[in-house]
Amino acid sequence: MLKSRPKKSSDAIRQSKRRTKLKEKFGPSVTLHMTKNNKIRLNKIAKIHTGCRHPGTEERCEMIAELINQHYIEYVFDHTEPIPAYIFKKYRDIKIMYKIEGLNDKQIAKKMNEKKEKQLRKVGTNEASFVDKTWEAKDVKSFRDSQHVCNLMKKATRAPGGKK
Repeated sequence: MLKSRPKKSSDAIRQSKRRTKLKEKFGPSVTLHMTKNNKIRLNKIAKIHTGCRHPGTEERCEMIAELINQHYIEYVFDHTEPIPAYIFKKYRDIKIMYKIEGLNDKQIAKKMNEKKEKQLRKVGTNEASFVDKTWEAKDVKSFRDSQHVCNLMKKATRAPGGKK
């Protein structure tokens, strides 16, 4: 006679769903060893970045990914060519206005329009150009997304005016 498996507890089911959700959002898990002080610091910056009072695995994953992208944008990409330099400058300007000056996306868009800042029309392998377009909150938000900026920088380095 076959024995049936014991049923999973509701906690086990919940944890399994949570792990699946994390894997879909961030990819497979990676073991990360750090000192207690570094974990405390990570939790503090995750709290600031995500607004979560008690950061958990998801918030820490998000923060680590953000730090990696920021470092990559600032120190790995070549900013000497015009298009990557423009993307980097807009990323830094918006980051300063948002984090240091405390402006929201709508206020930043207004400032960008007052300065008559141009926008990228399209960045791709064969084309990258600037246009006079009114900045909107969604445009600012996309420049605050470090993953999006990494993708733009990567495309720009393959576009005319970018390093191949």
